[in-house]
Amino acid sequence: MVSSSRLARCCWCWCSKKEEECGVVKGTRRRFFYSRGKHQRRRDDDGNSNIVSLRRGEFKHREDPPPWDTRWSFESHLLNLRGTTTEKDDDARIDIKAKVETSGPHSYFVNADVTGHVRCRCVSCGETFRHPIKSGFTVFLDERATTFGDVSGDVEIVPFPRSTEHIDLTSVARSWIEMNLKEEFVCEDCESEDDAVETWRLEYDDGEVKTETKRFLQQQKQH
Repeated sequence: MVSSSRLARCCWCWCSKKEEECGVVKGTRRRFFYSRGKHQRRRDDDGNSNIVSLRRGEFKHREDPPPWDTRWSFESHLLNLRGTTTEKDDDARIDIKAKVETSGPHSYFVNADVTGHVRCRCVSCGETFRHPIKSGFTVFLDERATTFGDVSGDVEIVPFPRSTEHIDLTSVARSWIEMNLKEEFVCEDCESEDDAVETWRLEYDDGEVKTETKRFLQQQKQH
């Protein structure tokens, strides 16, 4: 996991550049789970809310020094992830483990790793199966921010004014997880028989990076 103190220095300078006129402090972060660049959240966000939520009071009067551990665990179908089924499966769960660290008196960094399984439908045979996921995200809960969804590198800026006691991060978690899901899902039995599930990572002119399957690209070419 990335050093929270190092991340805090980089993002704090980014948020304060207009006041201090110091520009962005360059830093290097390594994260293998999600794409870099401007993060676009789903606008048709029809999933449940308050699945991944954080209370400011959870970290008040803590005697142990940060970073503090927090965790969310829930059935994956509750997120209504794009491309997955809504079929209930007690073994298809998502586990989010996060480190929370203060940045200033009222702002926080949340650095989360996501693991688990989702229930998917195979595009070849039509059967449903559990598919493993591995993802992650970092958010800066900024007491001074006013716009939801701004991004600095891989860090998403989320307004968290002092008057707010509770913050819902469900849509943030959902969208970052979706960025790492395949366009199509193929079960192990069909995958061994069909080389059309080969995938490439493509970078488009606008900087967006996607993982496309060979089958998907062939279909696009036919159209």
